Amino acid sequence: KKKKKKKKKKKIGKYVVRKNMMDIPGQLANPTGEMELSQRVKLCSSVGEEVVKLDELENLLKNKRTRPIAYDGFEPSGRMHIAQGILKAINVNKMTKSGVDFVFWVADWFALLNNKMGGDLNKIQTVGKYFIEVWKAAGMDMTH
Repeated sequence: KKKKKKKKKKKIGKYVVRKNMMDIPGQLANPTGEMELSQRVKLCSSVGEEVVKLDELENLLKNKRTRPIAYDGFEPSGRMHIAQGILKAINVNKMTKSGVDFVFWVADWFALLNNKMGGDLNKIQTVGKYFIEVWKAAGMDMTH
C-alpha cells in the first residue's frame, strides 16, 4: 500500500500557514492562470448585494495597466466575531483574485473618539494589530 503524503505546513509564530491555499473559500482553482473578464466581474460582484453600474466595474477590471482599489475601514473595539474574521477574508480574497487591490483603514482615532478600550490609544492600536493577525490566520490575501 502507498502511504499518503502529509501536506507540509509552515509555522510562523503561533500560526500555521498552509502551503496550498486552495482550500480557503474565495480562492480560485488556478491562481496563476488568467481568468476571463466575465469570470473576474462575476467573482468581484459576488461579494455585494447589488452592483449599480456593472459596465463600470467591467471597464475597471479590463484595464491591464492599473488595478482598481477597494477599501474598508474598521474600528478596533475588542474581540472579532465570525463575520469580521472569516467572511471578510473570503470576500477580500474574491476581490483580490478578480484583480482588485484592497486597502484597510484602521480607524484607531475614531475608536479613541468613541471611547473604545477605555480611550487608551495603545490598547486600540494593539486590537487593530490583532484584527490584522486574525485575518492573516484566516487566509486573507495580503499581497494586494
